[in-house]
Amino acid sequence: MSKDKYDEIEKDYDDKEKKYDSSEDDEDEEFPIINLIKYFNTNNIAISGILSYESRVIFIFLHYLNSGLDLLLYIPSKYYIKVDSSVKNYLHISLKVEDEESTHNSIFINSKVTFNRKLYEDMFSRYKPLLEESYYKICHIDKELLVYINRYNDIESYSFNSPFNKEGFYYMIDLENFYKVSTNIEKELANIDIMYTSKVYKTIDIELANIKIDISEIENEIRGFSSNKKISQYTDRMKKVNEVLNKNKTMNKSIQDCTMLISKIREDNLKNIFSMEMIIKFLKDYKEIKKK
Repeated sequence: MSKDKYDEIEKDYDDKEKKYDSSEDDEDEEFPIINLIKYFNTNNIAISGILSYESRVIFIFLHYLNSGLDLLLYIPSKYYIKVDSSVKNYLHISLKVEDEESTHNSIFINSKVTFNRKLYEDMFSRYKPLLEESYYKICHIDKELLVYINRYNDIESYSFNSPFNKEGFYYMIDLENFYKVSTNIEKELANIDIMYTSKVYKTIDIELANIKIDISEIENEIRGFSSNKKISQYTDRMKKVNEVLNKNKTMNKSIQDCTMLISKIREDNLKNIFSMEMIIKFLKDYKEIKKK
């Protein structure tokens, strides 16, 4: 079997993880979680949380006692690790998948979760290229939601059925690569963290230089904004053009120029309205981000 074909099958199998059918238990080899727990205990790695979906362990949140490193460990679908009595001494959080269609249609939507999911999905989509060649990825965790870049550099998310006590951005790695580099993870991530920090800040520096003019324009537009002035300008312009239009009608003159101007005035007005709406949304989103 070619490597491309193998990768294709493996990815397809992994993508089915969230739709795991318990009727297929017999077809999957089960790996006791106690083996991982023993490994962590003997290597000074604390378990800060075990995250499962339909009784299957999907993530383990690790804390390295010697270095202070926090790391989210992802368990690929081919390693079926079941939640059992071994996890009773650890924080255990069950995960749920929000169906996109039901999220749009439900009246019981948690708007904060929806906002945060979209916020971090958009954020990660911009930074995926930086992680494309790395087996270390990035995730964001808060009390209700996990958004992460998976090992195929796609963005996925889970919600929590109960609050998690971690909040922030963390590095993550899948179990296969964890085994390959386990003894070097702390050293590797220390170096990668510095390299990634440098690369991201330099990218931000370039981006900020490009948008400073836009920020100044937004500031000027907000400072000089007056709803009464905008309303008055719009109604006055429409009134004057309509007066000319009606006069031309009574004189049997062409009104095409007037109707085209009316259309343009209305188009500009709507454009200005939604431009301000976008600015307000941007500033509200920024306000929410600053709270975190």
